[in-house]
Amino acid sequence: MAYLTPILSALMHPTTYADLPTVNSPLAIVLVPSWIKAQTLYDIASMFVSGLEKLRVMTVYGGGAEETHYISLINGCELLIATPPCLTRMLDKRYVLLDRLSHLVRQLMKQYFHVLKNEEERLAPQQIVIMSSQWCSPIEDFVKAFMLDPTIVITSKFESAVYGKINQVPHMCKSNQRIREITNIIDGISDGTKTMIFCSTVNKVLDLMRILKAHSVFAIECHSQMELLTLEYKVQEWNEPSNKYGPKIMVKSLFSVYRREHKCEQRHTILCEVDAPVNDKLTAGEVKVRVVNVVDASRYYVRVLEHRFDGTKEDHSTDCLVLLKEITSWYSDNLNRVKYENLVFVHVKVENANKTKQTGNYHYFFSSTLIYFKSLVHFVDEGRFEDVSMDKLFELPPHLHTIPFQVMEAYICRIRPVDKDEDWTVNANTAAHEIVEGKVLEGRIVLCIGNTLWLDPLVERQYLTETKIWVNSMFVRTQLLRKGFAVDNPQHIQKLYEVCQGKIHIPDANKKLQSPEESVETDEMSDSVDFHEVFVSEMDMPDLIFLQRNEGNKRMDVMLDDMNAKMEELDPAKRDNSNLKAGSHCLAKLDDCRWYRVKILQIIGNKVEVFCADYGDKQLVDENSLTRICQEFTHLPFQAIECQLADVQPRGEEWVKESGDALWDMTHHVNEDKKRLVAKVVSKSPAMFAGRFKYAVELYDTTTADDVNLAQELVWSGLAAPKEGSNLKDQKRHITPDGEILAIVTNTIQRAKVDGKVFAFNYSLYGKIVPSLCKSLVKSGEVLVSLRKAEKGRWKRLLRQEHRPQNLSIDFDRYIDTSSDNEEIALCTDNEPFILKKTFRSLPKFSRPATLAETPKLKSESETETDSDEDNIYGADFGPIDDYNADPYDLFGCKG
Repeated sequence: MAYLTPILSALMHPTTYADLPTVNSPLAIVLVPSWIKAQTLYDIASMFVSGLEKLRVMTVYGGGAEETHYISLINGCELLIATPPCLTRMLDKRYVLLDRLSHLVRQLMKQYFHVLKNEEERLAPQQIVIMSSQWCSPIEDFVKAFMLDPTIVITSKFESAVYGKINQVPHMCKSNQRIREITNIIDGISDGTKTMIFCSTVNKVLDLMRILKAHSVFAIECHSQMELLTLEYKVQEWNEPSNKYGPKIMVKSLFSVYRREHKCEQRHTILCEVDAPVNDKLTAGEVKVRVVNVVDASRYYVRVLEHRFDGTKEDHSTDCLVLLKEITSWYSDNLNRVKYENLVFVHVKVENANKTKQTGNYHYFFSSTLIYFKSLVHFVDEGRFEDVSMDKLFELPPHLHTIPFQVMEAYICRIRPVDKDEDWTVNANTAAHEIVEGKVLEGRIVLCIGNTLWLDPLVERQYLTETKIWVNSMFVRTQLLRKGFAVDNPQHIQKLYEVCQGKIHIPDANKKLQSPEESVETDEMSDSVDFHEVFVSEMDMPDLIFLQRNEGNKRMDVMLDDMNAKMEELDPAKRDNSNLKAGSHCLAKLDDCRWYRVKILQIIGNKVEVFCADYGDKQLVDENSLTRICQEFTHLPFQAIECQLADVQPRGEEWVKESGDALWDMTHHVNEDKKRLVAKVVSKSPAMFAGRFKYAVELYDTTTADDVNLAQELVWSGLAAPKEGSNLKDQKRHITPDGEILAIVTNTIQRAKVDGKVFAFNYSLYGKIVPSLCKSLVKSGEVLVSLRKAEKGRWKRLLRQEHRPQNLSIDFDRYIDTSSDNEEIALCTDNEPFILKKTFRSLPKFSRPATLAETPKLKSESETETDSDEDNIYGADFGPIDDYNADPYDLFGCKG
């Protein structure tokens, strides 16, 4: 971190960067490989600049820690500390700009290469600092490519030798032959040559000096325990011209660290005698466990409550109570409390089982590192670590030695920290603690090594009393992936098996586990989000609809294209549909000759009924049209989310077909394209077809001028009834300033109140309208109505009946005479729907809608005079809407 102080010092002088653009972007960026180093560096830098308001320091990294910094990044900072993948995402989202970047430490991103190449000349400094513990070829290549005149500082003599490409010749010998080997090497050195001998310790320097003196070899002694003045004298002596009558030799101790000092402490290999499973029965099958301690996001300590395998079930829920009773009974006798004396005051691990008494209870533990007069112990029946005073350690009786530990270490499979980090972030660990701490979960054993289990999947289950079945209510792995605390690790289990091959027996039951399609889960609508952008992909009735979230729609399209391209290249003979059964997920070729991810509902002879897991429809296909899902197509959750329309119920005992058809029309355009809707989750219940939950949702169409509640529209159309307690109204009632009322439903105008009298009528319109967007006004004893069409297109006439009633008139001033390309037209607004404003507008050429089967012919002037006014208006070839590209839903040509 030696670079931190000079960079902060430079940033304290803003005049240095006066010529830079005035944007909120960092002046210096420090890139570090892990979030721990980023946080550590941020803490140190914040301590240095505390009290300096104009010098802002920020850190950003993945694993759930970057979302909260978006606003701060946009506001800008002077020093940004980040991990490279996270900085890449911030650059892509343009939360971070590089317009002012003058100092870059450690790595150079590809985006910055582009900036350097195209950046205009400026007076502000551009500084690149690379810090590394070792000199390696990537650093050398980078220096040659991007640093024209670099200053290279190497504090390690060993790394200096690597940098200088010194030829190194190792000499292998036994320890008792080292002196002879050294003297032979020295005898071979030519006169006048400088030779430096490094020793690992000061004592070895002193020993070697005595040996060289005994062999009449002059050498300069230099080690770390010498005073500074003495060291300076030795350096001067070394720099003097060499004696031509013999080599100049310096013997010194190493002042720098060993090159491999920071190697991993784990052994990364399997030892058969150490890693054999402690319980031969817990190597396969399923277990029910209670999480007693969360170490990190993927590692827990669990107590096994139940084990199921091959049709048998073993109950272990009372094992811990039995052990606690035995321990309490034994140590209740003071004679049995024998102090444990097999301890030494050094940092070692004592491999003896012990007992300790705390808060009135006795616990079973392993003693580990001693700290002063306390021992760090592992409570093997509780899965926690704690410092315990030595006077509380007692001998363990022989009859308790054979009892297995009551907790086991457990790992979740197929996840890893984000951005290829080695450690889980604090946010990820906290989230895992909230998800699993103290809960009873169930998992499938895929591997057992020693006292450690690998479980895949690990789920929370819920019993449905109405249907009397168990369902998976929560997948731990999915929760961590969905919230951005982890990323997928698809090769995890396969690599575990490769490490254990030939060393740890893996039961055949584990090898034959169903392929990964069984662990693919259905997308969900989070409770933390008020509104979701969705599409309706499939519908039966209002009580069973399937939604797709807009967020995953593009990813699904890309996945389906890739999947179909791969299936086209695959030899049909290599398709595997063996062992598929009801409930299995697989791929199926449906009626449109494309492959989709499906769930098998039932098998009928050589036909299979499948449920399309990404859309929600059901089809009957041939069994030869099925094959297993490839691993690469299981990363995206199934997209069809089971829902129902909230707050509505059928008018009769059950839903009618017209209800489903009407709702389908409201959720799709005329050309059958899906509308982008907004869904609000009201409640949820167990799902029947897809995922864990069936959501009761309110659906809104926000593509119009006013938001449309689809449930309310369904009620107004008479095809649904509002549920008791809902806010839906059974009729659309327009309240005018004078108190007059007009009732309108989807395709009918019904009644009005004029001058204190109620007039009832029933006008069936030619097409459907959107009641909530219609306007009404009672003025001077007349009822004025402005209607909004439900679909694009022209009506042949206003009403279904051919002859217009005498008391119904149409305002012709709101239509356009099509005889001229530049005509005076009348427009109105939402705020003033009945006040016309004259304006001139050029009319574009009209193109006939594709949905019209035929174009009505233009009537001649004589024909027009004999027809009714209404037929003249609606029979024209150029409709009042299409002529000037006004709102196609406005029957009267009004804007809005």
